[in-house]
Amino acid sequence: MKLNSFLQYIFFAMIIIGLFAAMARNTYGLDFIGVACFGISILYVVQACWKIIGEYEALTRDVIVEIVELLLLGSLTLFFGLRAFYIYVGYSEIIFRTVCGLLFLVYMVIGNRQVSSTRKENKALARNLIFIYTSVLFFLVSILTDPKIYISITFGLLAVFAAMLFIFWILKDKRYEIKSKSISLLQFVVASRNKAGILFLFFLSSALFFGLAYLKIVPSIENVDRPKDYIQLIIDSETGKEKPVDGHYKHERYKVSMDKFLKRHRHQ
Repeated sequence: MKLNSFLQYIFFAMIIIGLFAAMARNTYGLDFIGVACFGISILYVVQACWKIIGEYEALTRDVIVEIVELLLLGSLTLFFGLRAFYIYVGYSEIIFRTVCGLLFLVYMVIGNRQVSSTRKENKALARNLIFIYTSVLFFLVSILTDPKIYISITFGLLAVFAAMLFIFWILKDKRYEIKSKSISLLQFVVASRNKAGILFLFFLSSALFFGLAYLKIVPSIENVDRPKDYIQLIIDSETGKEKPVDGHYKHERYKVSMDKFLKRHRHQ
């Protein structure tokens, strides 16, 4: 478990380093992010397999939900890794939304289970746990409704509002009595057997970053080696706005032409 936590911290540190590098227009920034996402994906899949092997004879419903959570998060981070390297996968947009939809159901189950079990011992703690799960669920809904931009923004703002309430109760540093122990809200979330806290931090930090980038307070992430037109063509093919002609998408033909152009100029 300690090794898993150590590797997880290393990969998250790589994402942060890559983020700042990409903001500074360094080409290796997105490479760092992509490698870290692949690493996290493999880590979560390994954890899921280890859990299956370790608890094979006692696969309760709760354990199955935990395994599904890890596999879905592994798929999600794999998707982000592919995006960082601009690797196109057919029907990726459908796959991405399916994963997010399943994660919504998983965290509905996990959140309901944890809040219900906690309410029996400490109602105040259970009430504050509602904020983190509500925030995660609203962020997922925001992603799922992305084509309908106004609905997506509305749920995104609701998610941030719920996150602020959760952070408020963390900052109050109130202690809660549960199972004959005194524990803070943050300690309880960290000690939980799920990744809701990590997903919460990821969604909240992403929302804040893109909000600040939109307001031009911080630089946006751009790949100086990939023209914006090329990136837009990839997005169009992934979202279904463009259909392949003779089995090839425009971004594939664009890349072939771009590579030929760069190769020709290198030899001049």
